Amino acid sequence: MDFPSYLATMPMHAITEIYGEAGLRERFRLEIERFDEASRQRLGDALTLAADLHRDDRRVREPYLNHLLRVAIRITHHYEVDDVDVPPGEAAHLPPARPGRGAVRGDPRPGPGRSRLITRAGVGVRGRPGRSRLT
Repeated sequence: MDFPSYLATMPMHAITEIYGEAGLRERFRLEIERFDEASRQRLGDALTLAADLHRDDRRVREPYLNHLLRVAIRITHHYEVDDVDVPPGEAAHLPPARPGRGAVRGDPRPGPGRSRLITRAGVGVRGRPGRSRLT
């Protein structure tokens, strides 16, 4: 899909309405260009993980991933956060892992296993070391 050169200046709701998830992914890619290669890879891995975790989730009438992308874009663009750990952690909205239960509702895998998966992707879990917050 071809995107206009002014995509980086479009309001988030307009990108969502006109281009959907593909447009938001492109806007996210534009926002993270300022990070070094390793950081871009880490953010890309976090996006891939979020897409996998929320592949069947909906928010109102759209994929839940669109909401996560808008949050990550706002954090990097509007709040100018340069800490590569903050956008994926905040965008993921992950609840704490609980023994014997998945960190994400409906996840059959146990919480600790999910925690290791999330930690490998660079996304912190509430109550665990390395969790970055915008407070």
